[in-house]
Amino acid sequence: MAEQELIKIEKNGNVLEVDERRFRIFYKGVGYKRVIEDEEGEKISMKSTKAEIIEELEKREIEHNPEQKKEDLLKLLEGE
Repeated sequence: MAEQELIKIEKNGNVLEVDERRFRIFYKGVGYKRVIEDEEGEKISMKSTKAEIIEELEKREIEHNPEQKKEDLLKLLEGE
């Protein structure tokens, strides 16, 4: 079986590293969210400004509409 890439997830300050499948099956349903980091390792979250989120989307060349709500732009970074 191939080794799966681990992702960081967080809930109430508790950060875990799990594979994508475990996140979807076990953790997402109980409120864990993906930890999204920029190139410098800084966490991007709802505390980030909309401009910061758009900047990261552009760096990653992720197609987006700047008119979308901040929450929707963040979901694009999360890959949902």
